[in-house]
Amino acid sequence: IHGRLAPEVFEEQVRAAGYFYASSSRDGLRQPALLAIEANHSSGQTILRLLKKNRYSRLFAHRPLADRSERAGPHLGWMTTSTTRMPMLDKLAQHIREDAVVIPCEASIREMRTFVRGDDGKPQAQEGCHDDRVISLAIALEMADRAYDEPRTKWQAPEYAVADTPTGL
Repeated sequence: IHGRLAPEVFEEQVRAAGYFYASSSRDGLRQPALLAIEANHSSGQTILRLLKKNRYSRLFAHRPLADRSERAGPHLGWMTTSTTRMPMLDKLAQHIREDAVVIPCEASIREMRTFVRGDDGKPQAQEGCHDDRVISLAIALEMADRAYDEPRTKWQAPEYAVADTPTGL
């Protein structure tokens, strides 16, 4: 979901997508997809508040390390910080190098091509461009690692035999 939408419209769309991509849990019940709303800004906080109000049950919560000024505890949403930004972008780059992620969206690929290192070395969108799709894909990969309770193995293509057919399979 990409665009400049009113918060209540965006929340409705995200919630619908979460239910559309529901999966079965260990007990066989369907549960909505895990949603990780970026909580760095007020619009993300608004979306989280609306999702809670509408009783969406699977919202990502991070646990910041406690320091003297803050109690450790769950905080709803994903926080893109100086600590999380580079590791998630490194993971995205690795997945792309290894062909471990499929990106069927031309607009996302275009945006990735304008995501460069700035003069200070920080990965960012070129001037006049955006990084929303890049960051959301990186966050999605982070959630893929956190969303499953059971160990996963790397996906492997099924074996096939070459045949005398129009497709060769």
